[in-house]
Amino acid sequence: MGRVTLLREGYREHYVRAEIVPSLENACLDIVRRNVKPAYRRAVRLDARLGADLDLDSVGVIALMMAIENETKLPVFELDPMIGEVATLGDLIQLITRHRRNE
Repeated sequence: MGRVTLLREGYREHYVRAEIVPSLENACLDIVRRNVKPAYRRAVRLDARLGADLDLDSVGVIALMMAIENETKLPVFELDPMIGEVATLGDLIQLITRHRRNE
């Protein structure tokens, strides 16, 4: 098992392992569930497509990114040039966690 580090960021404590950050994934999924239209909350999962499955347009994606940044205190908007890689919710969370590990 990888090294465990406790990071105090935002409203949660995240235990970061070498490969996976499950608590950050869960926190992001919770944030998304609270920020999508009620009819789409059951569709929130890592493979959910931002547009087709969650009915998010470009403004909705930006609002979602702001909510994730505000609640986790992670710099999501520093990822702006890489956002073109994001098609699913899992892509967005992976991008955030990868950026976080590289800091």
